[in-house]
Amino acid sequence: MLVGLLAMGPWAARTPSAWSTRWLAATVIRFVTTPFLALLLYSLPPSAEGFLLAVAGTYLVGLAVETAVIAKSVLAAVVASERR
Repeated sequence: MLVGLLAMGPWAARTPSAWSTRWLAATVIRFVTTPFLALLLYSLPPSAEGFLLAVAGTYLVGLAVETAVIAKSVLAAVVASERR
């Protein structure tokens, strides 16, 4: 998630539509790579349910943080475009 946020560059000025496109791309990539990397790093332990709940919980927390960062960036872009 952190790599995705840095790749999106929330400090750069972009149009709201550009933010939406970047966010969707990052979400799809993260959705595909998270389970793959989790299973690649760890073989299923004896308590697979706990492992899967930890991965899912971390994913959802990361999604919430990313949503807050992107929402702030989109709001700034909308305000900037309205001032022009």
